[in-house]
Amino acid sequence: MFLSRLTFNTRSSLARRHLAQPYELHRTLLKGFPEGGVHMPRSDPEAHGVLYRVEKHPVLQSPYALVQSVREPDWSLLTAMRDDGHQPFLLTPPECRPFSPDVEAGKIYAFRLRANPTKRLSATRKRVGFYREEDQLLWLYRRLRSLDFFAEDEQPAAVHILQAFVSKEGDITDRVHQHDITLTSIQFNGFLEIIDPASVLTLIRNGVGSAKGFGFGLLSLRRAG
Repeated sequence: MFLSRLTFNTRSSLARRHLAQPYELHRTLLKGFPEGGVHMPRSDPEAHGVLYRVEKHPVLQSPYALVQSVREPDWSLLTAMRDDGHQPFLLTPPECRPFSPDVEAGKIYAFRLRANPTKRLSATRKRVGFYREEDQLLWLYRRLRSLDFFAEDEQPAAVHILQAFVSKEGDITDRVHQHDITLTSIQFNGFLEIIDPASVLTLIRNGVGSAKGFGFGLLSLRRAG
């Protein structure tokens, strides 16, 4: 896989508009990949597998997109983007490197996940959100297949969540295909122990939860200590 960091120029009206409209930002990020693999299922070997999360640059204090992809991107189109005042879309040249997740059974990792915790109602198939912190944590444990919910005689566990913190980032409102959409943005941080590396790699590659086109679902791990 590949990890890219695209730092936005907040003097650019184009960049500010994209940051305010996550789905539009998603569509722009997809310009870095050939069209053929964009709309494929993530399980398809030919899919680009694009996931992203917007954060703040630790040094420049500017917002940036951390982009994970199965295919190597070409960010030349985004580098060339300018607003009406000729301000560049990106503040600095894009950074991209090959990414091979270091996932080892029995080791402890810090994790980060920005997610939109939801469930689908069986009667109407409509998605509804979880708004209580305890429900959001239960959603996290189930989605990451934590040992606390998946006993060996039922389904193999992927991880053992040792500690998890919930930070509500607020609601995100966007307009997609003439419909207004409101999503609740939750950031989970904490520590986990790897039980099944293959399952964890699948979670990293495919993302976690719904609304991936709005900047949700990217699971990041870093070896603790």
